[in-house]
Order: sequence, then C-alpha cells, then structure tokens
Amino acid sequence: MIPSRALRLRSWSAVILASLGQLLGGDSFAVFRSRDGGDTWTQASQGLPTFSRINAVHADGTRVLAGTDAGLFRSDDEGGTWNEVVVLPEAAPRILAIAVHADRIFLGTDRHGLIASVDQGKTWERKVGLAATKIRSLHATGTRLYAGTDADGVQLSEDAGGNWIALRKGWPALGQAFALSEVGGRIHAALYSQGLHRWNEEAGTWERIGTVVPLALAATRGTLIAGHNPGGLHASHDAGVVWEQGRIRSASTLDLLGTAEPSEGGNGQDGPVWEMAGDAERVFAGVGPSILRTTDQGRTWNRMAGGLPEEAPGIAFWVRGVRVFAAVRLPDQGIEPAKGQPAQHPTPSHPSSRR
Repeated sequence: MIPSRALRLRSWSAVILASLGQLLGGDSFAVFRSRDGGDTWTQASQGLPTFSRINAVHADGTRVLAGTDAGLFRSDDEGGTWNEVVVLPEAAPRILAIAVHADRIFLGTDRHGLIASVDQGKTWERKVGLAATKIRSLHATGTRLYAGTDADGVQLSEDAGGNWIALRKGWPALGQAFALSEVGGRIHAALYSQGLHRWNEEAGTWERIGTVVPLALAATRGTLIAGHNPGGLHASHDAGVVWEQGRIRSASTLDLLGTAEPSEGGNGQDGPVWEMAGDAERVFAGVGPSILRTTDQGRTWNRMAGGLPEEAPGIAFWVRGVRVFAAVRLPDQGIEPAKGQPAQHPTPSHPSSRR
C-alpha cells in the first residue's frame, strides 16, 4: 500500500504541473471517442491532465487506459470520467505504449522499462527480465509479445513477459524501434531514418525492405501502411515489394490528390504522420493538423470532422470495429503566431513529440 503522504505529494505535483502548463501556455491534449467508425466524435477527457501529452490509448470493454507523460489513467465508463492509476509509488512514469496480452497489461515507459499487471490493473510490477529502460513500442500477437526499445532493438517474450530473447542479428547500429506491426505472420519495425525492417524467422535476422522511412506503422487485411514524418502515407499490398502513396481527400479542400501543395499546417500529400492504428475495416492516422481515415487499405484517405476540433492533430489511436478512441493535441489558444510564421503543430523532437 502506498503511504497517504506519498499520494498527497503526487496529487500536489499534478496540480503544480497543470498550473505551470497553463501559465506557460503549454500544449493541451484530449481524448475523443467515436462509436460509428469515425463519422462523429465526442470529447471524453474529464479527469485527464490537460497539459500532459497522451501517448497511448487502449480499450477493453468499458475500460479504457490512457498512457500520458504524467502516468497512467483509467476510465471505467468508456472515457466518461478518468482517474489516475498509481503504477509506481515513487513517481508517475511517462508511458509511451500499452499492450494487453494473456490477460496481462503491459506498459512501455521512458526510463522505467516495462511495467506489468497480472490482476487487471490492481497491482503493478517492473519486469526485471527486460533490461531496456525505454520501451518505445509494444505488439502482442498470439503467444508472443514484442517490445521495441530505444537502444536494445526488439525483444521477444513467449511466456507473457516472463523471459525475453533479443532479436539482434541484422538490427542496425543505433536503431530505434518507433513502431511495430505484423503482416503475413511477420513482425515489422519502423526505424524512421533507418527504414523499415522485417524479422525473417527462418534466417533469424532482420532485413530492410523497401525504401520507406516510417515513423508509424499500421496493418489492415494484409496491407502494411507506413507513415513518414514528413512524407505522407504509403501502402504496400505485396509484403513490401511495391509501395504507393495514399491519396488524401479533405472535407475543406477540393484537391489534395497529389497535385496540391501541402497546406500551412502540413495536411497535404506529404504532411508529417504522427501516429496510426487500425483493424481489418479501417485505419486512422494523425497527419499534419488532422485525423485521416482509410477504408480501402490506404489507397485513399479522408479527413475526419464530425465533432473534432479543427487543427487538432491525432497523436494516439485505438480501433476495434466502429469503436475508436483518438488522442489529439488541441488547437493553440492564446497568442497567435506572428505574421508569416507557420501555426505550431506537434513539434518533432525525434521526430514526434512523443519520442
């Protein structure tokens, strides 16, 4: 049990951080929910820290988890209200990824490694078997759990996080696993400037495929979609041999089919992709200042509106059928950019503000 004094200190810290964020005019963030596949959206953020970036969202029934820069938050009413979950007594870890595997919840964190719960989030423990301290991405499939790290490549567990094997052969020096996705039974890793790599199970090595340089990945019906930052959205329907750039349509722009230049905020054909997620029916992507959706395996994309704020980039998604949760960076409120200066959207550090 965590001492009440420690809980009070954590609460006061959250208040102080929120106040500082407001005074300094920091970015603000929110979660939106859709129950019709993205046609309409409702904000679902009551109880979330306004000035803490939301890096990951995961839903299971009415329970929704949000991993933020200020720790883990849980909703038991589909995002209606949120409460902080105390994961570590000494500090609220910055959470970058969430996965549910074999009835266990896994959190990929910055500086605190992998944290897991075996009792639906009642208690938590660090997984000491995985030495990496920064987990950028997680992917659960079948009996396997993959962890994409900052400095230790991709790690594989086949016993629900108990033991780990480093998949090192063929991994580029200084490679960072920004995203993981599976197509055709093979795991793929996005290494941004170092390209897209696929694990060859038979040869036991990583192989670079194609010329794409993705920050984000998503899979749908055998198609792999790679998001560049900048550079737009690219899809391969043949396991990475041939890639085609997706055509972006916008509700507010007549021609964004490849002939138009990107808008000031980067919502054109080559806009920066912040994050993606999807299922067999649809994929959502945060591109420039917007959220886009494809229902034809990445060939064409449409800008979402229907309750979403304008100029609100999508930065984390969870998609299952018609249920969708999207985290966004809310539009700037306060000082307008100087004349001739671009509007400020999520500024990539390496290369997105999540990283």
